[in-house]
Amino acid sequence: LTDGLRVSVEARYSPPHSSPETGRWFFLYTIRISNESDETLTLQARQWLIHDATGQVEEVRGEGVVGEQPELAPGEAFEYTQQHHGSRHRRTCRAHGNARVGYTLFYEPR
Repeated sequence: LTDGLRVSVEARYSPPHSSPETGRWFFLYTIRISNESDETLTLQARQWLIHDATGQVEEVRGEGVVGEQPELAPGEAFEYTQQHHGSRHRRTCRAHGNARVGYTLFYEPR
């Protein structure tokens, strides 16, 4: 919980979209952003830092999320799913034990 915003991330490996024989691994991340503050907030931008088991870090950043800049009143939440293609070593496909996601939100009170 930071400044009244709670962010939870669920990472999962997607075998049907992956191609291990060609070194392509596909992950889905479901992100839930909950406003637990007393103010209405507008999400302006986000930044992902994806760390894999080999120590490599990939940064993903942009305005809003999934093409939106959601406004969250106190008690409201916004959830979306993001995909990520990785061409890493096989051991990184275990998202629960070997992947770490850092998430930064940029927002402003309304």
